[in-house]
Order: sequence, then C-alpha cells, then structure tokens
Amino acid sequence: MALTSNIALAAPFGTFDPRSLAMGGTGVASGTGANASFYNPALLANEQRVIVEFPIIGFQVADPDELVS
Repeated sequence: MALTSNIALAAPFGTFDPRSLAMGGTGVASGTGANASFYNPALLANEQRVIVEFPIIGFQVADPDELVS
C-alpha cells in the first residue's frame, strides 16, 4: 500500500491565458504581460510596462456539526 498526497498526482496546471490555451498550451514560450509570471517568469524581462495582477484565492468551509446556522 502506498500513501501519496494529491500534489504528487499528475494533473495539468491551470490555464491563465486564453491566447495560450488556443495555441495548444504554449504559455511557456509565448506568455505575455502578467500571464508570463505564471508560465515563465523570465519572459517578464521583455515587458516594457509595470503589471500588477491579484491572484484569486478560494476556500471551502464545512460545518458537519451545524455550529453556524
């Protein structure tokens, strides 16, 4: 029996750019703008402007004992 975490399972990374998705997931070579930081941070050296992007953080809460009504 092997114990593994979900992180060790093979799963695709999220897609952050519709352009990259349309080109077959080529974000590593063609990421532009703020999306370059998700695929290949070295592409940020080609940017001529400052870009700030706020990540989306999600969470899920379970209340099996119904402590919150």
